[in-house]
Amino acid sequence: MKIKIDKKTSYEFSGYELTINTKILTHEIFQYIVDEIFDPISNIRINSKVIESIGQIDISDEALYCGSYPSLDLSDNGIECLDNIVFPEKIKFLRLDNNNIDSINGVKFPKRMSKLWLNDNAISCLYGVKFPGVLRKINLSRNNIETLKSAKFPKKLVDLDLRYNKLRKLDDFVFPEHLQSIELMFNHVETINSVSFPSNIKKIGLRGNELKNVDVAKLPESLDSIDLFEIPGLKVRNISKVNFSVFTDDKVHNYP
Repeated sequence: MKIKIDKKTSYEFSGYELTINTKILTHEIFQYIVDEIFDPISNIRINSKVIESIGQIDISDEALYCGSYPSLDLSDNGIECLDNIVFPEKIKFLRLDNNNIDSINGVKFPKRMSKLWLNDNAISCLYGVKFPGVLRKINLSRNNIETLKSAKFPKKLVDLDLRYNKLRKLDDFVFPEHLQSIELMFNHVETINSVSFPSNIKKIGLRGNELKNVDVAKLPESLDSIDLFEIPGLKVRNISKVNFSVFTDDKVHNYP
């Protein structure tokens, strides 16, 4: 049931999920709504198209009373800055996708968070970013990331999405040891010959990059598949020597 506070603000609460619709979200509006709801809140979705900063919003742990997987959804807003934001420690899934965020350096993410969506923003660098140690899935697709140099991903990370960025070199970069899926499709990667992929990796997506040659025999034997579609002039070596699926265009040249 939708409840109107005024002409610009309404909220809905159902099944422990709170959705706030407002043109301008202030701490007073947020606190008023939370105080009006007597039942436990597990998931919060904020829809406010003109938000540019959420620094003034106090989303305290007291607003999230229950649920095994509490989430905060701030996607599809106009958020530009996350400076000095402290998110609730109970949050396990944080959505910040489809905003105008250009930096996450200095952001204090919830320590218990296991899933983070930051796709469709304007992030260009990961230097100095401190991700939670228990984070398992990160979506950073459709940003402006040019390099992974000095980036530090959590050791327990299993799924990393970096599609549609501006990555060109991955030289000597060491991915987390527990990573099982890495999506690098539609970047500008020229070589992966010196990349240290985890020994237990299952899936690598490299479609639409600028690779010249790939020796698949040098990739981890744990792989289930590697996507090498849409790479004109690519030379792939030793396909016959591996037991995983190598997906390529018909015109790709295969070498023993």
